[in-house]
Amino acid sequence: VTTMLGHANLFGLTDRPKGLTSILLDKQTGELEKDLEAVIWECREKNWLFSVNHPFLYIWKWLYGDLRLADMNCLEIINDPTYAADKKAHAEEANQKAVYLSDLLWEDGYRICAVGGSDSHNLLEERYGDATEPSVPGDPATYAYMDGLSPEHLLDALKACHVYVTRHCSIEISLEADGRPVLFGDQLPYRSREIHYEFRFLGLSEEPDVFFYENGEKHSCENISEENGSYLV
Repeated sequence: VTTMLGHANLFGLTDRPKGLTSILLDKQTGELEKDLEAVIWECREKNWLFSVNHPFLYIWKWLYGDLRLADMNCLEIINDPTYAADKKAHAEEANQKAVYLSDLLWEDGYRICAVGGSDSHNLLEERYGDATEPSVPGDPATYAYMDGLSPEHLLDALKACHVYVTRHCSIEISLEADGRPVLFGDQLPYRSREIHYEFRFLGLSEEPDVFFYENGEKHSCENISEENGSYLV
């Protein structure tokens, strides 16, 4: 969904959104606001997911301020990182702001799924600005933990926030809270006594900087080891 008030993705469509024709035709702010509300209402009614794209990106930032946080299921925290090479667009700063916004929303109790989008528009031989890499689908990658490969399971994973976003690497995880397994996005029991974690980073060419936030305070993970070409925390 592309408008002058912002861009969004709809996940889980079962038919053509009723308001899509109006969005394509309307140009005035008031009309577009009504069109967006109609699409958002339809997503809520039909259990589709509404995902806001690149909320701070240059002239394509999100401008519809009346969007209710309860209606925003996903938020794009990184958009085509090769585009960040074009400093005139301030894309790198826009991506970082999106990460900060996602952290702020989670700290405030809103469980909005953070996703990445390649937003690829170029041929393989084309580049943005002084970028050294092509803009390709899957960069960045959004990995989802699912019970099986189906559209329904993918939607369930996004709703549960069982995802993580990376570039050029993947992660094998083991997480336990008070002896029970948990995944990214799970809500831990209040005042969990013991949290055990193990992350294995695959595909990295250099040691990662690993940290986590607890109640707004940043903690660094120092016990990083290298094993068979992967990094273990």
